[in-house]
Amino acid sequence: MTARDGERRHSDQKDEDTEDHVASDTAGTLDEAYLRLHQTGPEYDGWLSNHGPMAAEAMARHGHAENVGPWLDGYVSRLEEFPRGSGPIGPSWPEALGDPRRIADWTAFFWLEADRQPWRQLLGTWWLRLLPALSQDLWAPSAAAAWDAAAALTAIYTPPVPAPPATLPAAPTGPGAGDETFARAVDHGDEHVIKFADTAAEVHARTGNPAALAAAVQAVELIPRPD
Repeated sequence: MTARDGERRHSDQKDEDTEDHVASDTAGTLDEAYLRLHQTGPEYDGWLSNHGPMAAEAMARHGHAENVGPWLDGYVSRLEEFPRGSGPIGPSWPEALGDPRRIADWTAFFWLEADRQPWRQLLGTWWLRLLPALSQDLWAPSAAAAWDAAAALTAIYTPPVPAPPATLPAAPTGPGAGDETFARAVDHGDEHVIKFADTAAEVHARTGNPAALAAAVQAVELIPRPD
C-alpha cells in the first residue's frame, strides 16, 4: 500500500466517523423529542392532529437537529396532555373498537403486547383481527367516500386557473436550494410549513423542478407564523 493509499483510507475513515457521529447526534435528538411528545395527546384543540413527531423528524433529517428542542418548547405548549384511560383492554376488546375515548387504553395495551412478543407476530395477530372490523361490503363504498372527500377539498382550494409561473415567489437556486428552502421553513416555525417544505425539497431533489421549492416558499409567505 502506497503512502497515498494510506492517506485516502485515513480520509475515508474520518468521513465515516463524522457521519456516524452526526447520525448518533440526530438519533439522540429524536429520542429526546419523542420522549417529550410521548406525554402529549395525538390531537388537540378540537381534533387537530399533533404533527410534532413528523416535524421533529424532518428537521433532524435535514440537518437542523439543533432546532428541534427550541421548536418543541413552543409547540408542546399548544398541545394537550395524553388522555387518561378508562380501563385495560381485555378479552372484550371488540367492544373498545371505534371509541376515541379508549385511545389511552389501546396505547397501553399495545405497549405491553409489544414487550411480550416480536412485533411481526403482534402485527400478524392484530392485522387479522382488525381487518374484519369493517364489513367487506363497505370496502368499496368507503374507498369511494374517501376519494370524494379528498376531491371535494381539492376543488375547494384549487383556483380556476393555475397561477402563472411569473407570479410565484422566487425560490433559492443552485446546489443547496433545497436545504435553503427548508431552512426558511424552520425559521418560520409552523409545523405544516416545515412538513410541506420537507416534501418540496424531496420532490426537487428527485425531479429538479424549481416549482416545488417555489411552492414551499409561497407557503412560508402565506401561512402566518405561530405565536
